[in-house]
Amino acid sequence: MSSNDKDLRFQAVANLMNDLRQQSFKLDDDSEYHVVQGVLKLLEDTNSEVLNQVVQCIALLLYKVNGLSFNRISDALCSTFKNVSTDTEKLHDMKVTSLKTIFASLLQQQQAIQIFNPPNIIMDHLVTVIVESSRTKANRSNGRLHNAGHGEIEILDLIRDTLSTTPDARYKFFLCHVPLSRILRKNLESPRADIRPRVPILIKKTRRSMSIKEDTNSEVKNQTVQSFEPLLYKVGLLDLPNEILVMIFTKLDNIDVLYSLLDVDNQRLDIIAQENTFTNTLKFLIITLTDDILSLTDSIVDRFCTNILPRIHQNVKSLILDSLSMERILLVGDYPNLTEIKLFNFNDKIVSRYFTVETPFRCIFQRQIADLILVFENDFNEILEKNYTTDHLSIMGSFPRFFPPLVLHNLPSTTFFSSTLNKLYINLMTYDDCLALLDGRLKQLTTLIVTIDKIEYSSNVYNLNNLPNLKCFSLTTSCCSTVLYDTQILSLFRRMLNLEELTLYITIKNRTTLIDGIHISNEILVHMPRLHIFNFCISTNINMDHLGHYLSKDDIQRTFTNTIYRQVDCIISHGYNIATYCVFSLPFMFDCLESIGNTFPNIIFSNVTRLTVNDIVPFKHEFFHRIAWSFPLLKHLWVINHEPQGSKSDKLKFNYNQFYSIVKFPYLISLRLDTTYIHYTDQFLNETKTHLPRLTKLTICYCDLYMVTRNFRRGITRLNCRKIKQLIFNTIIMPRIKRSKSFNDYFPVLESFVCPLLYEYNG
Repeated sequence: MSSNDKDLRFQAVANLMNDLRQQSFKLDDDSEYHVVQGVLKLLEDTNSEVLNQVVQCIALLLYKVNGLSFNRISDALCSTFKNVSTDTEKLHDMKVTSLKTIFASLLQQQQAIQIFNPPNIIMDHLVTVIVESSRTKANRSNGRLHNAGHGEIEILDLIRDTLSTTPDARYKFFLCHVPLSRILRKNLESPRADIRPRVPILIKKTRRSMSIKEDTNSEVKNQTVQSFEPLLYKVGLLDLPNEILVMIFTKLDNIDVLYSLLDVDNQRLDIIAQENTFTNTLKFLIITLTDDILSLTDSIVDRFCTNILPRIHQNVKSLILDSLSMERILLVGDYPNLTEIKLFNFNDKIVSRYFTVETPFRCIFQRQIADLILVFENDFNEILEKNYTTDHLSIMGSFPRFFPPLVLHNLPSTTFFSSTLNKLYINLMTYDDCLALLDGRLKQLTTLIVTIDKIEYSSNVYNLNNLPNLKCFSLTTSCCSTVLYDTQILSLFRRMLNLEELTLYITIKNRTTLIDGIHISNEILVHMPRLHIFNFCISTNINMDHLGHYLSKDDIQRTFTNTIYRQVDCIISHGYNIATYCVFSLPFMFDCLESIGNTFPNIIFSNVTRLTVNDIVPFKHEFFHRIAWSFPLLKHLWVINHEPQGSKSDKLKFNYNQFYSIVKFPYLISLRLDTTYIHYTDQFLNETKTHLPRLTKLTICYCDLYMVTRNFRRGITRLNCRKIKQLIFNTIIMPRIKRSKSFNDYFPVLESFVCPLLYEYNG
């Protein structure tokens, strides 16, 4: 490997690599010494091809050597940093990149190498090199790292990465902390622009490293804290490089960044805050975790309109507005690049005032806005009279699931007409309304995302021509009979010959056969030759009498053989004489999942906020732990189970066994328990079993609530009730409710309680 011919050196290293890749290849002590010696010598090679080969070879060699040789390799690598100053810039960069690659590999191998600790060895050598280098230059540079050729910058990076990825290396770091702290202190004010930003980052890493193991020598720990404490206090926000500042600020809302950083008498922060990252999209409202929509204060809006928006309006591409502040904000500037507006609390007054020919915003709404999202307060059927010139239109309610859907059928084809609209998101009342929407009034439509409230048999006649322009279609409907699915839904799909993306969420009732992969391929996919994205959640409710034999999860998954399916999972649940088969694509992209039982896959449904659980087998405490883990963002939960959770002995075991931990639903705002056994009322309201910090709406049987709370005097069920604003009692027979003092104390923020079958009472 010491030949003057670079081809021979390259081939020698390649041959060694082939040997090292063989699991049976072993090195005795003598051969190991010479192999390591030869490979390390090639680290000084000036040929880039040979050097790259050596880097790969060392990564393989790490698996084969003992601790002594590993120490030699680490020492040689660190020492190499001292010598890169004599290299050309190209060779310097190449060597530094190679060395960093090897060090990353060293850290990755630590689990495979059991007899010694690679990170500790690495830290020993890295700190030794930088300390020795600093001492030799102390007289000339007052301890500062001034010569990039000596590699100290790269060593600082390596120490930082080692501390970040390998907590076990921290103890060795503490043993070298005093000399290193001196170096960092000197370089906080280094004139070198490439060194100065690295120092505070490394100091920040040491703050995390202060939490060392309990058995660590307390004297070492105290010395560490004393050495680095002055540095920690010296590092401020402006000591960080711009790249790090941007990373930090992107964790904040753009409105907060602009309001906090502009005009703080710092030109650097002014420049950063006005970057496109923080000015392209501005949201002038707050959406809380409970889905409440709050306007910004007048003082904040005033400052934006007076000082901030006039400076950045040319950068703004998207605005999220409340109708109350829309006019003030839009009048501030021209917004030449504005193409998207999402408008909350939209109503008929806004339509008549701003969506007419006379509006001062005519140019914006009719010529600039390509994507218009309208979030209505109430019914939005009055907008049918308007023709839209935008490209994308989304119409929804503040609470989409409870928002009045659009009624379009039986109206002229000129209603809701547009010659430019190519993307529409809308909530419709019936399947008839969907057919009316696709009768030719929206000829340019390429994307339709529709939620249908109910699918009923239609006797109306519509234009049922093919839809060649439609490329993307999404249909969500919670209930459909098997006859309507076979005759209406499937016929609609067959009109979409050029569809490329299909999203389908549907529950089909009273079916005699399962909708599986074979059915989907034969009845849907075969008519969509260009389809390449298919996201679905299809639930089939089948009467048990119609099931010829029990179908397992594996049986169903084997029917999904088409490559378009990617990954598919299945949930099977059984009710009283009803079996529900739910097949869905992964990752699960929908916000709702209905009627799962005790058995469901151990995956995280990160998008689901609305869930129904239903089974004829009792739900144990552990089941709700699994629900909390699998549905981390759950906001609405409906529990259906009429079976008691367990016997009295089970309850006693639960109360006194610390093995049972509290189930936590941090985002749950709505809970329905009116279709459960009384045990589940205690399961959720008892703070020793479940924690519900944001529960604001509870649907329940009054008698269950009365008994579990012991006439609203029980202490351990009080905490989960304290934020409830709305109570709904779904029961026919109910005693007259009297808001006693104990009742009022139990629900201190209650705004109303409702019994839909009897009366509504507002307190």
